[in-house]
Amino acid sequence: MNTHTCSSVRSALALATALVLPVLASAQVLHTWNFNDTAGTGLNASASTSSISFNLGITGVATNGTGGLVIAYNSASSTRSFADVPDVGAGILQLDVLVAGWDLSGVTAEPDFGPLVEFGFANVTGSSNGTTRTALIQFAADASGAEIVGVAGGTGSTNTATGIAFGKTQATPVTFRLVANFDADTYTISTSADNYSTVTGGTLAADRGANFVLIRTLDNFTEGGGGFTVDSITVSAIPEPATAAALFGVAALALVGARRRRS
Repeated sequence: MNTHTCSSVRSALALATALVLPVLASAQVLHTWNFNDTAGTGLNASASTSSISFNLGITGVATNGTGGLVIAYNSASSTRSFADVPDVGAGILQLDVLVAGWDLSGVTAEPDFGPLVEFGFANVTGSSNGTTRTALIQFAADASGAEIVGVAGGTGSTNTATGIAFGKTQATPVTFRLVANFDADTYTISTSADNYSTVTGGTLAADRGANFVLIRTLDNFTEGGGGFTVDSITVSAIPEPATAAALFGVAALALVGARRRRS
């Protein structure tokens, strides 16, 4: 291969990378809730950018009028709220929950008994842990601090024991990320606080997809004047590695062919 041809191939591959990788690196956003509603708007009245609303409100969970969803829940109930998403039996979905911050400094509960909030994917709507959970980001607080862990439901699902620890107060926004791979039946949890490198997760039940986004709250988020504020919730579809490689190969070959025809 002469120098001119090598140069053409390198240039074509570089151009293919420049054209394809930005597309592949960007998840396809399906739904985003920005909570830009007037103060006091509940979950069931706060629509996503694609006009999808949660079908239930949760007492003590409402918008603050400045782009946030405040969780000021105070009950022992296991209330859940659901928003419909395209039924997923295959592929990869990503759930990003951008949290503005929290103040749980007044929490004195023992482990597993403090405020808890879950964001994730559900198989069906309902109130039972066993029938609704597919994969969840679970945020819980106790007397010592706060922790984010992964939870999955259904026969055959497993969870890792590790969690990601935070303090009882958080003033810097942090994104919690759940990636559910319905081809490999696995899920991972990570956060922007560790550049999405600190991961926990496990195995999904093979017969469960993601038909709904789920929010659940439990216990007292207002103890000691505390609070928990969510800036946005986003559901995205992630290109699979095989698709990415195929698209890159097609683009590269097309560009190399075009350059050869011009030479």
